[in-house]
Amino acid sequence: VDYIVRIAGTLTSPHSVTYQNGSQFISEKDSSFSFTNLTLATGAKFTHGYNSASAQGKSLQLNISGNLTMQTNALLDVSGRGYPAASGQGRGATATSTQSGGGAGHGGVGGGGGFAASGGAIYDAALAPTLIGSGGSKSGGAGTCVAGNGGGAVILNVLGTFDFSGKVLANGGDSTAGCAYGAGGGAGGAVSIAANTWQGSSGTITADGGGVATAATAEGGSGGGGAGPTAIPALEN
Repeated sequence: VDYIVRIAGTLTSPHSVTYQNGSQFISEKDSSFSFTNLTLATGAKFTHGYNSASAQGKSLQLNISGNLTMQTNALLDVSGRGYPAASGQGRGATATSTQSGGGAGHGGVGGGGGFAASGGAIYDAALAPTLIGSGGSKSGGAGTCVAGNGGGAVILNVLGTFDFSGKVLANGGDSTAGCAYGAGGGAGGAVSIAANTWQGSSGTITADGGGVATAATAEGGSGGGGAGPTAIPALEN
């Protein structure tokens, strides 16, 4: 049976927990969740809620005192759940005319658009990132394109073995297509993983910046989002 669990505070479980296919666990606050042993079966998903433009309020922080197992296609997916368009410390610049918007920056500088729509700047701690990605900016004036959201943040600490065959995704959002003039892509979010022992060979980790969709009316172009910082400080096979 599919089900959704929403938590708006700290959660601590002394038990070994398994989330099955179709289950979703959503963090609705910038707080941590602790498990002894956690298994995410194929199709299970952990994420966090969407952030507002004012400040970072939601991230996905997991502390595992034992072992974490992510089966094939199990997800820690916070893509597009960072700052919304035109917000965050790495947001792209808006062009003074109506033609383009800059991509957001985070772990890398955002791509610049035409007409002085510069890309957003780098921020966050490269070796221990915790901040969500910033949103791209739309074109000024009469532009109707919507810029991409930034990616969210995943902070994962595993004291035992991380058996990883799933996916950890914190990608920035693409700008919309088919609109008037352009807008920038959102920046990738943050991924920080520390595990005592790491095993598995088919897992995927991405914090890519969002792309720029083709606008119906485009002059000067818009910038893609910068990638988010990804830190894996120690791996032991």
